[in-house]
Amino acid sequence: IFSSSCSIYGQSMAKTLTEESPLHPQTAYARSKVDTEVALHELADDSFSPVYMRNATAYGYSPRLRFDLAVNNLTGWGFTTGQVKLLSDGLAWRPMAHVVDICQAFIQVLQVPREVVHDQAMNVGSESENYQIRDVANIVAKAIPHTTVTFAEGVSADSRTYNVDFNKIRKLLPSFEPEWNVTKGVRQLCEVF
Repeated sequence: IFSSSCSIYGQSMAKTLTEESPLHPQTAYARSKVDTEVALHELADDSFSPVYMRNATAYGYSPRLRFDLAVNNLTGWGFTTGQVKLLSDGLAWRPMAHVVDICQAFIQVLQVPREVVHDQAMNVGSESENYQIRDVANIVAKAIPHTTVTFAEGVSADSRTYNVDFNKIRKLLPSFEPEWNVTKGVRQLCEVF
């Protein structure tokens, strides 16, 4: 299983992006994911069966908590400063997925027959969890009393914007059903903090 990323879609004006949509990576991180998917695909054969899990932007509590992820970062700012600080105009779209739901998808991929997922890419997440970053900031502000959404000086648009379709994962892994949403995840983070 290769832990890829929906960030490989980069910038798209398409309504929703599927695994067959063009890739427009905007960062070195996203380019590395594309390059690795291509390299693994070239190695795929009867004895090597890669699967490319294109995860939505992860969030949520984990033993090695990351604060560079959108939901975790905005919640951390709101909790510690009372300001949910946006470093862009907040209009970019991103799919979000809790780390537990991502782990469940990985477990389920290991449990299905090889031929179902052999050399397949699949977006990991749920359509209901596609958000504009500004909406995530408002969810955080609503969850933390006396918190306001603010913008850093001189903000501009984020070139990374993508709204993702998750039909393929539901088809290949019919029992995959995300249990988390951003509101629940923000509450979890606040409890941990």
